[in-house]
Amino acid sequence: STDILYNQNLVGANYAEKALRIAQNTLKVLEHKLKDESVVKLSNIIYRYVPLSGLELKIMSLEPAYAGNKAYLLRNHEGSELLTSGTIYDNKEEYIFLSQGLTIDSEEVGVIRFLKPARQTDPADKKLIEGIGNLLSLQIQNSLALEQKKMLITSEYNALRAQVNPHFLYNTLNAIKTLIRIDSDKAQGLIMDLALFYRKRLSKNEEYISVLDEFKTIMVYTNIQTARFGNRLQIVTELAEDIFQENIPSFILQPIVENAILHGTSKSDMDQINEVSICGNKVDDDLVFKIQDTGDGFPKEILEKFYEEKPLASSSIGLYNIKKRLRSIYDENFEFTLQNSPTGAYVFLKIPLK
Repeated sequence: STDILYNQNLVGANYAEKALRIAQNTLKVLEHKLKDESVVKLSNIIYRYVPLSGLELKIMSLEPAYAGNKAYLLRNHEGSELLTSGTIYDNKEEYIFLSQGLTIDSEEVGVIRFLKPARQTDPADKKLIEGIGNLLSLQIQNSLALEQKKMLITSEYNALRAQVNPHFLYNTLNAIKTLIRIDSDKAQGLIMDLALFYRKRLSKNEEYISVLDEFKTIMVYTNIQTARFGNRLQIVTELAEDIFQENIPSFILQPIVENAILHGTSKSDMDQINEVSICGNKVDDDLVFKIQDTGDGFPKEILEKFYEEKPLASSSIGLYNIKKRLRSIYDENFEFTLQNSPTGAYVFLKIPLK
């Protein structure tokens, strides 16, 4: 009896180690949006650690995935897939299959099935598939919750992006009105820039775009603002050429530049010059951007709320939403800071190369 107990403990410890390995590897897959290929990866991970003749994994409406040289038996089996166990014969060989439903809040969202030769089954197999099923259920639930959170942040950001700032439009139209009398060609160019800017801002772009495309939008915007502020606004760019083809989240830099222009350009001192510098380069495996202005700096309450992760005033809400969006994409693997300096203010952004 001592030997039997020892063997049971040994099997239990072995299965616990396998369950831990499976958990570590499946978690990496479920950090991202669930797709057909996700189900394939999950089934291959489980099959790698559990000696089976066949494995079937179904999750929601995604394509089922199979692993193992006898997996076709599960694919072709006409019995109820939610049975906890059953028998299948193939060339007089008896196989036992075990099924475990995947559930979220008591609702069935999938099923996992193991297939083993009857002579190789072990009483602990049932516990193992039950444990893996519960593990996948929790991980799928967490993955769906994260995806919903990302979708909410994206929809909030898209709504913000679609907002047309009436003051910006009013001031730009006033600048055009003035230019028409002084320089009609420049006024015509400004009208084209304004149309191009709003077309880019309101269009449904992809989640990621190249640095070059983002920079083109920025230049259109700065052209408009330079026409408005004249010599009081100067734009300086220092972007390394090797970053232009790198992809970044769309519409992530332009609101930072917008903030530097609007808050850095004095509304009272008409002689004060605001120099906005836009710098970008690669550092190891990251893209690094620094947007700096020579204005009066961030107000103390803006900095406090930003680092306390509290919503900012409407004039600076773009920075708050950028931070939320970056976290939804990169988790904590990014840097986004606001700082004051002796000559003004700057925003620092570091994100991983995609």
